[in-house]
Amino acid sequence: MVQDLLTTDKLLKLKNKIEEVASDIKHDSRKVKELKAIMGAQYKTLPGYVQEILNNNDNNIQRLNEKEVYIFSKELHKLTGVAALDPLSYFPPRLAKELEGGRIFAGEEVLTLPYTFKNVIKINEDNYVTSITAKELSELYNSSILQYNYNTQREGRFIKGSLIPVPKTNPKSVEEIKELFKKGDLIVSMFTFNARFGTSDEDEEIEYNPSDLSLTVTKGTLVDVLDGYHRISGVVKAITEAPELDQTFILNILNYTEEKAKRHFAQMNTINPVEKSRIEELGQKRYSSTIVEQLKYNSELKDKISVQSEIGMSSPFLVTYYTLSEAIDDAFEINSRRDAIQLSKYLRDFFAELFYAFPDDFLEDDLSESRNRSYINYNAVFYGYIYLAKKMQENGTPLAKLATILQQVDFDKGKTFKELSSRNYEEQLNAAMKKKLKKFFYDEIDVR
Repeated sequence: MVQDLLTTDKLLKLKNKIEEVASDIKHDSRKVKELKAIMGAQYKTLPGYVQEILNNNDNNIQRLNEKEVYIFSKELHKLTGVAALDPLSYFPPRLAKELEGGRIFAGEEVLTLPYTFKNVIKINEDNYVTSITAKELSELYNSSILQYNYNTQREGRFIKGSLIPVPKTNPKSVEEIKELFKKGDLIVSMFTFNARFGTSDEDEEIEYNPSDLSLTVTKGTLVDVLDGYHRISGVVKAITEAPELDQTFILNILNYTEEKAKRHFAQMNTINPVEKSRIEELGQKRYSSTIVEQLKYNSELKDKISVQSEIGMSSPFLVTYYTLSEAIDDAFEINSRRDAIQLSKYLRDFFAELFYAFPDDFLEDDLSESRNRSYINYNAVFYGYIYLAKKMQENGTPLAKLATILQQVDFDKGKTFKELSSRNYEEQLNAAMKKKLKKFFYDEIDVR
């Protein structure tokens, strides 16, 4: 009992411990029965809900609010004797006292309806499109605004002793999505929400304002996840483990009746699939993407190519996917996949030489010290490095000379690339900066 505050880190640590213990006891029928009896008698908790938490198939434990975490850890601690579950090791006494009472206490802001989406495009009266970040998805999910509707979804599963279906998710699939998101490999896709017609406490479920392109989901509206429940579960789990990550997705917001939502879902799942060969053709049409994918997995740039538009000062990421792909497109003429593979090998060797020549600027986990004094590892400068690689290749210059060649460049802040601000983001690579980088690294630099 030493804490003065309940921090997010402490709460996450306790939730993770609950997950661990729940996994250990969920097959112990005696302990499960005892826990359900205690939760039912003292807190009026339904047995099915207790089982759902123990199963944790849909990240349920991470979605518990503070009161639920306190009570669940308290009773599990009593039941199992696991010291790390004692809530008094995490919750300050004053907060513990409040949670022991009837009051539901939430230290973090919980989203509620009405809720407003920004930059929304109206397709027609019951169909809208916008974008949504992973963090916003997570907040909506954790605030229980988003829900699973068995009547319009895929399959459901029933918890023993309960008549209420819950999502039939594949834990392995959710885990794969989580890992893809954390690595920056989750492809941008579309989620579909249905602000179910006829469920609002007000006149309409949605209110669209064309003057500022805002769409407000009104109080009482049931918001069904019509498509993307698996992906949301994986994204939420990833955000819980790595809250600094984020990504933008496409969001389709509908205002359908349940019957129309069923037809929509059915149509989306019966549309003829595109031929696999055509998908591959489309995916590889821009050969620079093939090269970036090769570098992403088979070079010193592994785990250093970001899908975000901004790279933090201490981040181990070095360059964005877009910047690298754009630079390769602009600098090289690539006519075949074979050309792309050969060029990827050359760039692999180029970046290996660059990074090992300046390890403190490229290979450290925390690059804030380097970025505070120099632009050498800024995202935009990689556009110049690609042009330098092109010139060295064209002139047959040995890559071993790269460190000597770069002695011509003053990377210090406020010098050659003073147009770059202290922030390190994609928008810096505008037409003027592209022109300057090409001129410096290709037209003027001496590679002999």
